[in-house]
Amino acid sequence: MLGSIEAVIAIAKGAIDLGRTGAGWVRRKPTAPRADSEDVRQAGPEIADFATGLRQALMAVRAAVEHFDRYGVLVDPDTGAVEDLGGELLVEARRTTEEAEARLPRVQLSLGTRARDGSKAVEALRHAVEHVRNYIQQPGEGEDWSLEEIEAAKASLQEATEHESRFVSKARN
Repeated sequence: MLGSIEAVIAIAKGAIDLGRTGAGWVRRKPTAPRADSEDVRQAGPEIADFATGLRQALMAVRAAVEHFDRYGVLVDPDTGAVEDLGGELLVEARRTTEEAEARLPRVQLSLGTRARDGSKAVEALRHAVEHVRNYIQQPGEGEDWSLEEIEAAKASLQEATEHESRFVSKARN
């Protein structure tokens, strides 16, 4: 039997449960906190920073996809340059996607496999940006515009949105 001081120390250490059964006191092993819980707690700002950057990239890619889907590509016939707004949207989509990708390794170190959806979201965003770029670069001389690339960009954007949502949900837990 434990003395009163030993019992208080054992309770404080979590060695025994305060519950009482008909047979007497029940001894339980202390449960250790998850090994990475402190790391995850300390990485909270980095995870939030990545989640914010990922959402900004989603918004920028969505703006570019919607712009080119709605208005097509306006090209200066003399220079072959894409109109300013469309070009700026694509540059911003690429820039924010690269920023989110640059933040990803810190989150992967903290969350391990739980960051998989964040990684998949960034990959899908890269594909969406690439499809928009391919859409702008077509057609060749005398060819018609194909909507395949813009449709592929929409599909990649939808995939990125789903992965981003799962990432945020898992990161909260």
